[in-house]
Amino acid sequence: MTTTVAVAGAGLAVAAGESPAAFARSFNLGSLSAALAFGTVGVVVAMRRPDHPIGRLFLALGAIFGFTLACAGYALQSHPGAAHPGAGLAGWLLNWVWVPGYALMASVLLLFPDGSLPSRRWRPLVWVIVAATTMATVTHLLLPTPFLTGTSFTNPLGWESAGEALATVDDLALSGAILALLPAAASLLVRLRRATGYERTQLRFFCLTSTAAMVGYVALGWAGVPWLAFALAWPTIALAAGVGIVRHRLFDIDVVVSRTLVVTVLAAFLALVYLAVVVGVGTLVGVRRDSPLLAIAATAAAAMAFQPVRARVRSAADRLVYGRRVSPYEALARFSEHLHDPVPATELLGELVRLLAEGTGAERTETWLRVGDRLRMTVAWPSDPPAAPAEIPDSGTDSIPAADLVQRVSDGDELLGVLTLSKRRGDTVTAGDAELAASLAGQAGLVLRNARLAAELQDSLAALHSSRQRLVTAHDEERRRLERDLHDGVQQHLLGLKAKLGAVQALVEQGRSDEVRAVVRGLHDDTDTAISELRDVARGIYPPLLAERGLVAAIRARARSAPMTVHLATAGVERLPSEIEAALYFCLLEALQNITKHAAARRVEVRLAQGDGEVALEVRDDGVGFDMTTAPRGAGLSNLRDRIEALGGTLTVDSAVAAGTAMTARVPLPATQPGAAPPRLIPPRPVTATPAAPPPGTAARHAPADGPSPPR
Repeated sequence: MTTTVAVAGAGLAVAAGESPAAFARSFNLGSLSAALAFGTVGVVVAMRRPDHPIGRLFLALGAIFGFTLACAGYALQSHPGAAHPGAGLAGWLLNWVWVPGYALMASVLLLFPDGSLPSRRWRPLVWVIVAATTMATVTHLLLPTPFLTGTSFTNPLGWESAGEALATVDDLALSGAILALLPAAASLLVRLRRATGYERTQLRFFCLTSTAAMVGYVALGWAGVPWLAFALAWPTIALAAGVGIVRHRLFDIDVVVSRTLVVTVLAAFLALVYLAVVVGVGTLVGVRRDSPLLAIAATAAAAMAFQPVRARVRSAADRLVYGRRVSPYEALARFSEHLHDPVPATELLGELVRLLAEGTGAERTETWLRVGDRLRMTVAWPSDPPAAPAEIPDSGTDSIPAADLVQRVSDGDELLGVLTLSKRRGDTVTAGDAELAASLAGQAGLVLRNARLAAELQDSLAALHSSRQRLVTAHDEERRRLERDLHDGVQQHLLGLKAKLGAVQALVEQGRSDEVRAVVRGLHDDTDTAISELRDVARGIYPPLLAERGLVAAIRARARSAPMTVHLATAGVERLPSEIEAALYFCLLEALQNITKHAAARRVEVRLAQGDGEVALEVRDDGVGFDMTTAPRGAGLSNLRDRIEALGGTLTVDSAVAAGTAMTARVPLPATQPGAAPPRLIPPRPVTATPAAPPPGTAARHAPADGPSPPR
């Protein structure tokens, strides 16, 4: 819509008899370019960053410029004797509609680049801008004189008697709105001094481009073509802000500034050398300036001085743009001094990456710490969020994204971590950069080892806290399960017994002895049922067989009641401490329960071995298996892992789709516990096929009792 209005206004202005040259010189060309630039950039910013207020501000600025041009073009149609409908309204709108643009432009300067004020202290300036702009808009609404000369309309709201007072107030208010742009522009310099990382790049790009636009504006104004300055300045500022907000990472303004300074200074140097030789030397020795000897001498002098001067100029330009860089010796000396400071290892790593960046001129440096079999990005400079993943496998040191140099930090053959640096676009890693990184890595071994110990301690504390939370949850769930089993099972039978005893008492009082005997026989059956259910609940808490005869007997008894063929191998296993037997027993129960629910297995192998100071339990099935990368972790296995790890052991699960599942638990034995030989998981044998009270059809699913069955 902004584009349509602006183009329509330009067409009206030309249709009114204004030539293209006159159209440009009357600043209409500037309004057209500003409307198109602010409108287009506003649409792009609003689409790419819908939450950013500058997109909406640019759309409003584009609309103001376009509407102003349309009003001016239509008002030009209103000549004496040839008035068009609404021309007076267009001229009246033209008299004030452009004034709020000052407030919008000041808001852009205050909110760039993140859409918020630099701080709360800038709020009074916002109120001053709003007040001055509002006052100027009101006075323009009431001024009795038209803004556009050469038209025949009269201001319908013109206040003739207060014309001079309104003009005075208007001058003050409009001057205040214009002058408010100065502190708004100064806010960008305040942000630039405090900014780091990407925000600093945004601000540098916008400030540099806007400054160039203003310098060009002044220069073209002095040259007598202010209309051209107006037509170029606004689009330049709009495009600079849009690029800074939406796609600032595609432009490395630091490189542009540095290389521009180098080229400019070198060009000036070569010109001075040539003039000095041709003019100065030629005058002293009396040789004509067009002599080829002077030209050859000037060229030779410039060639010999070019490389040393270029190196010095580039160093000075980089220092001006990027800041002062420390020498490799200074970086090593500073880091050596900090090694003795009583500070956390992460602070020393922060100093390390900062010195590496200052010594190499890198845009970004990082420290990756090896914890377990992973590399973890620990510290970076500048401390912006990393674009790369926070963790990678320790075998991926050569594939760290956006790293121009990866320096390993090792202690012998042990990898402790890596240092990485990324250079600015256009820069390459030099031999000096690699040497400094290697030297700092040689001093950082102890720091990275301490940092890794601290990280492992933090991970252990976090794991311990999570384990305690899971144990508390598991205990609560177990108490609720026990309460539910007692309430729904044993309690109901006991209540039934109580009711039947009441019935017996009533029958005795009535002398109905035959019915009493029948009820008593039922009481015997109900009592047996209640006792059986109570035993089942007790076995779920801690099986009596486990306490009386040990882990092997309890495993054999539990395997007999499994609804699939279970093969056991438990040779050479003696009585173990009660906490170890309980942990391994409940591991078996959880495994068999999961196999029954999910595995659709026909055969289960259970191996139990003791030796080499530990006991190992393996449960393997031939079921459907699962994908370990996508399967959710159940609470049962997490609780078992916590229980095993509380004894200093490990619990591992290995599975694949259509390949079955294997769960292995290993628990160290106390020093006084026998078992010097290494644990050997021997081939399993099937359990007996005749349990005490097998359910119908169960015995047929168990393997024969005689002879071993080879594992599948």
